Amino acid sequence: MLLVGVACLLAITALAAGPLSAAEPDRVAILLREPTLKALEEPVRTYIQDVEQRFPAKLQIVAGDWKTPEEVRASIKDLHEKQQVSGVILVGAMPMHRFYMHDFANPNPLYYEDFDLKFSDQNRDGVADGYQGEPRLKVWVANLRCSVNANDDDLDTLKRFFAKTHAYYQAKEVMEPRALALSASDWPEGGTWFKDQIGGKLLDKDAITVLENKACTLKSAKKALNEQDHTLTYIQVHSDWNAQSMEDGDLTAEQVAGFKTGSLITINHGCSTANWMHNEAEKTRPNMAMSYVFGPNIGQAVIAQVRTGMVYDQESLYEGLAAGDCVGKAYFKTKQKAELQFVKGDHVPGDIVSGILMIGNPFVQIRPERGR
Repeated sequence: MLLVGVACLLAITALAAGPLSAAEPDRVAILLREPTLKALEEPVRTYIQDVEQRFPAKLQIVAGDWKTPEEVRASIKDLHEKQQVSGVILVGAMPMHRFYMHDFANPNPLYYEDFDLKFSDQNRDGVADGYQGEPRLKVWVANLRCSVNANDDDLDTLKRFFAKTHAYYQAKEVMEPRALALSASDWPEGGTWFKDQIGGKLLDKDAITVLENKACTLKSAKKALNEQDHTLTYIQVHSDWNAQSMEDGDLTAEQVAGFKTGSLITINHGCSTANWMHNEAEKTRPNMAMSYVFGPNIGQAVIAQVRTGMVYDQESLYEGLAAGDCVGKAYFKTKQKAELQFVKGDHVPGDIVSGILMIGNPFVQIRPERGR
């Protein structure tokens, strides 16, 4: 494994450090394969500079030749224990652990976020389907991944993403915060709940557009998504990895990926929207959740489900964003709380109950600061 600092190459042991004080920046590791780094070194270094100018964080590049999730997990554990790394960005088609929930072997970043849990393969089919221990997350993990295929980085799309991220950070004007809430008839008042209970804590209620119940049509949703950019989009409709169901038709991943306007942050409660492994198995693309991030618009980050279910304990997520947390920290808080709250609850035995992951850039805020 190779550790690359912002300006020079360093051995991983050279950066070993003691516990962080409250005033020290968060330490975040960017993990990617060596060929991926060779292709993306310039945009990744630009990204590091942009982030460190705007957030109390110290980023480092860790390049290696990981073949298995077990190897990735060991590296993350080592970085956390020796360097107090609290966040990890996996760039490109990094190995991802699989965990069987409900009806499919799903992407499972919890394997990396809590490396003390003991996972087991009870039916011996090669896929973990149970775990022992109480989830205590050590790090948050962001998947800066745009391809559904296990061995495809899709370097061109990653380069475009880093370019638009740099443009976003360098923008002279901060976009006026505004939000969009979509909730179909199975959650007839979901949009109103978001506006009254959540959205108002993040931005002015007058800046929140609600399309709910019978008004959440395909036409109205496409119009709202195409009309203007949003800081935050909240989605609670029936979904899968290819499409999201409005009242009169499906909004497809292909459509969203082509939108010229977008949302900096998308919180997607739709079932299985982030399950790119389903796409790979069916040979479909793009993935639904990925389409909100990697299109030609301002999309930067999405938190979404990998299985049937919803984003649990979302209040913690929005409280973190309202407090000024970046998406990575807000995701960490809500996932940790949900896992502890629901681990012994009414769910299928063996479920990773929150079932969520993060795709895209974790260093985005509702009200960003332009430099220090």
